[in-house]
Amino acid sequence: MKEMNNTDKYDDELDLLRYVGVFIRYWYLIIIITGSISFIGLLYLFVTGILPPEKSMLPDVFTPTALILVNERTVGDSLGALISGSTLTSSMGIKSGFTDRFSYGRLAIKLLFSRDVIDKIVEDFKIDEKYKIKKNMKTMLRNIIKGHLRASYDEDTMIVTISYIDYDPYFASNIVNRLIEVLNDKFIAIGGYKNALKKDLLETKMVDVESEISVLEAKIQQFQKKYGVLDIQSLAVEHVTMMARFRSQLILKEMEIKTYSDFSKIEDAVLKRLKAERGHLINLIEEFESGFSEYQGIFPAQKELPAISQEFEHIQRDLRIQEAIHETLVKQYEIIKLALEGEESIFQVIEKADVPDLETSPRRSRLFFMITGIGFIVSLVVVVLVNIINTIRKDPERLKRLFGEKQKGMFS
Repeated sequence: MKEMNNTDKYDDELDLLRYVGVFIRYWYLIIIITGSISFIGLLYLFVTGILPPEKSMLPDVFTPTALILVNERTVGDSLGALISGSTLTSSMGIKSGFTDRFSYGRLAIKLLFSRDVIDKIVEDFKIDEKYKIKKNMKTMLRNIIKGHLRASYDEDTMIVTISYIDYDPYFASNIVNRLIEVLNDKFIAIGGYKNALKKDLLETKMVDVESEISVLEAKIQQFQKKYGVLDIQSLAVEHVTMMARFRSQLILKEMEIKTYSDFSKIEDAVLKRLKAERGHLINLIEEFESGFSEYQGIFPAQKELPAISQEFEHIQRDLRIQEAIHETLVKQYEIIKLALEGEESIFQVIEKADVPDLETSPRRSRLFFMITGIGFIVSLVVVVLVNIINTIRKDPERLKRLFGEKQKGMFS
């Protein structure tokens, strides 16, 4: 038995040496085949490298990546309770043990590849125009985004990694950063950040109230500028004061005319002047009472004072109401801010996607060496086949055994 093993080992060594000899004998064929395949591969890599990315069969692609820390919380919080307590979990056959520890990370991955998120990206970046899809647009565009999108979740570090592969690094990085925003909005929409949502709503409402306060303050300033007073009470007082002054002047003028008439029995120039001054005072009093364009910009008509007073009071009332609402909103806003400071957010962006300056694939130098290696293997196989063919042609007996007498002339 030992002698047979030695014989087999010797035969194997002879076969190996025989093949080495064959490779040495056809060395030129190995070099030609390997060099040809390497040259073709090099030419292909060079041409695909200089062609525009959209026309190249092997373009340089970039993979910007974003990292998000997920704060895992038990299902006692709002979103976890919403999901774990829903009838959806039981209908899907999810066991109760699953809800003991709800994973926001796994939910984030599911949401990233959901139709709503993908369709939002398609709409925002006009993917249909970029890839010029004409048929089955909805399905094709979703498949394109899913084919380029990469997302993973490491439960040990609680980090979600989001990346997008494309030959345009700016386009890819913008998509990744937009995905983070859409994912955050999606969590808000399903109840993830209730306090954050309240804060946003309060900020929006505060802006509206502040705008309304500005409008009302502008109306009050216009009133004050128009009439030269701070409020309607001051205007009424001043109006009454002016009327009293004119009336007292009219009484004094009447007394002066009467005294002068008793002294002088003729209507001379002085009496005419006094009567003219009395008429002017009477006209002035009537104009203040009824309103006149010459004075209306300064003093409104006496009969208009109640309406103006009521309008001014309404403006002041609305202003007081809006100021009270604003004060309440500010208090609630500060409370929400304190609540948010004590609340851990679900997502914390560790690293946004940056525009990469180095392609992730293809590694053309590595590909060249792989092609060269494949060419070398192919050349060895060809050499072995050529050697087998030549051996068969030189050995008629082996030819008979392989193909029979009718096929003998096949290689002759």
